[in-house]
Amino acid sequence: MLMPNINAATATATATATATATAAHRQLTEKSTENQDARIRFANRDDPLLNSRMGGLSLLGEAPIAALKARVEFVDKLIDFIVDKQWSAQRPLTLISYGAGALLTEHMIHEGLLKQGYSQLRWRLIDTAYANGGLREHRANFIHGKADARAFTTEAAYFGKKVGQCQIAGADKTDGAVIVLLIESQASIPAFSDSINAKPDYMRIQCIPIPDVKKANCIYLLAEAPGKRHLAEMPAMLKNRKVAIALPDAVRCFIDDAGSNIYIKDSASANGKYMHEKIESAILKKASCLPTLAQFDKILEGVAKAMAQSHSHPLSLMKFSAFDYAIGLFHLERYLAGSGNPVLFAALENGHAVLAMP
Repeated sequence: MLMPNINAATATATATATATATAAHRQLTEKSTENQDARIRFANRDDPLLNSRMGGLSLLGEAPIAALKARVEFVDKLIDFIVDKQWSAQRPLTLISYGAGALLTEHMIHEGLLKQGYSQLRWRLIDTAYANGGLREHRANFIHGKADARAFTTEAAYFGKKVGQCQIAGADKTDGAVIVLLIESQASIPAFSDSINAKPDYMRIQCIPIPDVKKANCIYLLAEAPGKRHLAEMPAMLKNRKVAIALPDAVRCFIDDAGSNIYIKDSASANGKYMHEKIESAILKKASCLPTLAQFDKILEGVAKAMAQSHSHPLSLMKFSAFDYAIGLFHLERYLAGSGNPVLFAALENGHAVLAMP
């Protein structure tokens, strides 16, 4: 039977925030081993994860002049690039703003492209800040008068959206050029006090918990000794304070649908490796093909229950699904690769425009 590609031989992936790599795309550098059933990869990434809340209309009246000037220069450079490439104005042009925020810069880009004759503009606005009606007025103002503009909380929600039988993301990448905008994507998240002096083998966790696993892009499994009650606070702390934390016993899992791989990263502790082994074993036993993240979540529920009831190695466990900025960007890059149409990653990093085509 076909076995899923799971993440095995330790792969150290660097999605560091160098201007080109972060702006254009984050690539996971992997080492893999083969066995007769499956290729298993471990993506052991210690990259700081990035806040999904970017700048937008909220800059008006408050931002330093230099910041506003950088955005204007970014818009001008982007539009000049598109015109120089002579991308057809007769075909749709999709702009995916990743971490879109309050949409000032996107509005400037839209107006500039209209002046250059690009009228078939599709906007895909992705930001976890849009959950529960967040920035509703900003989104409504931006979408008004635009023929095709849609907002999503995560890239998973974007990939899953259909109109009738048509997948929106699929039509976007096949109908014309795509631009992924990363505007001030290096926004920092403060570290929780416990993580500042954390040991090197701790896992740094920087994400936004998402209760709906269908809109999440990763799942965390955290452990502590039985009887302790610290883990229950972690999801709320991550969501409400938007901080980074570091824990000694943790595993993060995500699925690369485009590459048919499951990535499992553990903290370097004994408990982290123990959880990793149990998860890997369960996937090989229960999955005959690559599972969805929702199916993977159910498998993890069984793993957590079995470990909690273990007599030889009992653990108190916390599982939650989440949105990870770097993983979402990785998913976008993988999804758009090989579309046959131009793809541009355009970032505003530290006040400088960085444009790169994979």
